[in-house]
Amino acid sequence: MLLTRQTRRQFLSRSAQIGGGWLALQSATAAAAGRVSKMRFGLMTYQWGIDWDVPTLIASCATAKAYAVELRTSAHYAHGVELSLPEAQRREVKKRFADSPVQVIGLASAERFDSPDADRLNQAIEIVKGHVKLSQDVGGKGVRVVPNDYHPGIPKE
Repeated sequence: MLLTRQTRRQFLSRSAQIGGGWLALQSATAAAAGRVSKMRFGLMTYQWGIDWDVPTLIASCATAKAYAVELRTSAHYAHGVELSLPEAQRREVKKRFADSPVQVIGLASAERFDSPDADRLNQAIEIVKGHVKLSQDVGGKGVRVVPNDYHPGIPKE
């Protein structure tokens, strides 16, 4: 088997394809056995939904029966759920989701908690505290951050 280097995007895409195929197989097997899965699909606005405002996002997710959404922030997505969103608009976003079958699971922040620089790490923590408040304000349950890089001189383990 020839192994090639993949980008993170290629890896995530392939993983999603494999996972989707596995879920479809499990669902078909369960249905044939008379069982119904309670698993439900959701959407993360990292690539799909990047150009959708909140009403379009809700309508598209409801149509696709993807009843949960993780809103990506920090890159000015069309949904507009960012740290700069005023309180009144945060309440409106929360109400729109509450009045729909789609639930905001949480936010995905572009902040990283992997910096060996204590000042940069503390800055990231402070920024994410704002994301936690934003998530709560729009009806989310949490915030996802990424440890993205290995840094020179720091053991990978």
